[in-house]
Amino acid sequence: MKYLIPLLIAGILMAGIPDVLNSQEVSLVELKKREEERRKNTKKSKLKIDDTNINQAGESGKPSGFVQVQSTGTAAQSNPDEQKRDQGSSLVPKSYPTSEDAWKSMRRNFEQRIKQLEEAVKKADDRIKQLWNEFYLKDLPNDLARIKADISMVGNQQNTDKANLEAVKVEYDQFLKNARKANIPPGWTRDR
Repeated sequence: MKYLIPLLIAGILMAGIPDVLNSQEVSLVELKKREEERRKNTKKSKLKIDDTNINQAGESGKPSGFVQVQSTGTAAQSNPDEQKRDQGSSLVPKSYPTSEDAWKSMRRNFEQRIKQLEEAVKKADDRIKQLWNEFYLKDLPNDLARIKADISMVGNQQNTDKANLEAVKVEYDQFLKNARKANIPPGWTRDR
């Protein structure tokens, strides 16, 4: 105990000594100058990217180095879709329905499928519990084998329903994302 306090003090002092010995202060001005020098010495890209060639920038397979994107404004004027977007009209892809009833109908279908699959998973879980109870009450080998087969069959069906449920939930999330992308009013895709 009497050696613990001097050891702690010595440890604290030893940890601080390297900082005192290497006390070179880093000036922010000096750091800024070094960064500017580093930037001057780096190679600049010859490729100028604007709105017209942004998709082709990385397709050559060569590293392009530092790339600066410049918006010229001429591409937006030449592209009619961008003009419509700038004017405030919503661009709904032709594959999306445009009526409120169609979106509500799709939402209801998704919700019904999710509800049916959740009920099927719950019923299968209850059935498996019931079969295990029967299994522990029976003592004949034939009954035990039959019950084990039933448990396996119901378990397989439950796993299939769980996988289908997850797939439908992912589809439903994608449906909601597509609705947001299509600028569909939120009330069309949820209950009021």
